[in-house]
Amino acid sequence: TNQSILRNLLVTLLEFPLTDYREGDFLDSLILHVKNEENKVALRVYSLYKLTEFVQRYPEIKAEVDAVIELIQEHPMSPAMKVGIRNFEKNVSEVR
Repeated sequence: TNQSILRNLLVTLLEFPLTDYREGDFLDSLILHVKNEENKVALRVYSLYKLTEFVQRYPEIKAEVDAVIELIQEHPMSPAMKVGIRNFEKNVSEVR
């Protein structure tokens, strides 16, 4: 539950490829971190970056992540969140 630890863990996990072990749980956790407006921006952005790998692997979940992003964009966003969303969209732009 410590956001600093979660953020640091995600930064580390960005360096490793996805594995099949508890993949669904990990995906759900990342989406929840991005959705939760009470989380710090860095945790949300790093979760979004890891979700990029999931969308590239499973293009069918792109619609769900896009819906989460639309919800986020309905509220005022920090510049870091705007950049995170822009980078996510750029990295998955070719996924259909």
